[in-house]
Amino acid sequence: ARCLGCHGMDWGGGRYGPSITGPETRALPDAALRGLIGRGRRNSGMPGFRRDVDLRAIALLAGHVRRLQGVPEADIPPPDDGATGAPRAAVVRGEALFRGKGRCPDCHSELN
Repeated sequence: ARCLGCHGMDWGGGRYGPSITGPETRALPDAALRGLIGRGRRNSGMPGFRRDVDLRAIALLAGHVRRLQGVPEADIPPPDDGATGAPRAAVVRGEALFRGKGRCPDCHSELN
C-alpha cells in the first residue's frame, strides 16, 4: 500500500486520488471503507489490497485511516475477527501495519 503517492502528503487529495480525510470518505460506513481498501475502486487506479494482506490487516488499516480523519479512537471499531481488546489497540496495530507491512511511507515521506 503506497497511499501518499495518490492521496497526497496531507491526505487531502493528490493528483490521482481523492482526500481520505475529507467529508466524502469520512461519510463512508466502516464496512464500505474496508471494502474499498480491500477491493479497490474499478477504473480509478485505486488498487485493492486483499491479495496482499488479510481481512484483519485491512480492518486495521481502515482504523488507521479513521484516526487520520480525526475520529476519536474510542469510536473506531476493532477488527471483526473476534479479537478482544480496546479499539485503541486496534488503531495502534493499524498504524503499525500502515508503517510496517503495508509499507505506505517507503516511497514517500513520513507523516509527523
